[in-house]
Amino acid sequence: MKRTSTPASAISKAASPSRKKKLTPWERFPYPVLGAWLIAEHSFCEQRVHLWLQAPGERVSVPRQLEGAPVASSLEGSADLGRSLHEALAEPAKEILPEDLSGLEASGELYHLVETPFGAEYDGLPLLGRPDVVVLQKRRALMVIDYKSTGSTQLPMGCRVQLYVYGYLLEQNGYDTQDLILACVLIPPANAELIANTSAEVIEAVIRKVNSSRERAPEARNWTAKKWELSGVPAILRSFPYDRERAIRELAFVSDYWHGRRGPIPSTKVEKCRCCLYNKLRLCKHAVTGYSESSGAIHTVV
Repeated sequence: MKRTSTPASAISKAASPSRKKKLTPWERFPYPVLGAWLIAEHSFCEQRVHLWLQAPGERVSVPRQLEGAPVASSLEGSADLGRSLHEALAEPAKEILPEDLSGLEASGELYHLVETPFGAEYDGLPLLGRPDVVVLQKRRALMVIDYKSTGSTQLPMGCRVQLYVYGYLLEQNGYDTQDLILACVLIPPANAELIANTSAEVIEAVIRKVNSSRERAPEARNWTAKKWELSGVPAILRSFPYDRERAIRELAFVSDYWHGRRGPIPSTKVEKCRCCLYNKLRLCKHAVTGYSESSGAIHTVV
């Protein structure tokens, strides 16, 4: 469903006859809500988000002109894989009715929600996020678990921002986030099918590993498990506490762009510009270097 844009006649009434009102990015946005996934895209390159908004396609990293082209095939293939795996993640999950949820909350036992949408608002922007797994006890949000298929051993900033947004959404929905831990499981693309495994054993294994890492270094602000196997698959676990102030800073930053209070901020990293397909089409005036066919994608994350 698309947002209803302001009719041109209404704009002309509010503006002078010779000058039309310049629409903000949010007024040009074709969807009714701002997804957590798109907020995360700001961390890679906000200028790329801005260029995507001129002709929104299926994926921010692929200009509409190149959708289906060989140069974009690996990125589109990763996107398709990510979508199918996350759909598989949600498919076996049992739908929880309001009365069931009330019973789970009253029991006091740990329970988890899989691929459940949470909506809220920030600065007039309607937000939506769908965490892979949320671990709860009564009305306490204890952990958010997100799975990413990537060749990187590091947690990309966009993934971290996305987790902060999930924490904010849970808080705005009335959950106690005082003890909330945000966790991301990084899985090599060759073993990406593990993302679709929603068994209680897998979730419990992640919870145990996060808790054991915290027990070893309770004062740390980040916990990492590198040499770790999840269901026999090598994986990397990175986790950190939810920080409301950090979440608000991230949301305020992107909100200023969407409301038109500032322009987009381009990346200054050479490696990002080298692999950017907008740079290949010479659509970006802020690229710090030229596009390179041999650069490859930067640690594709889905």
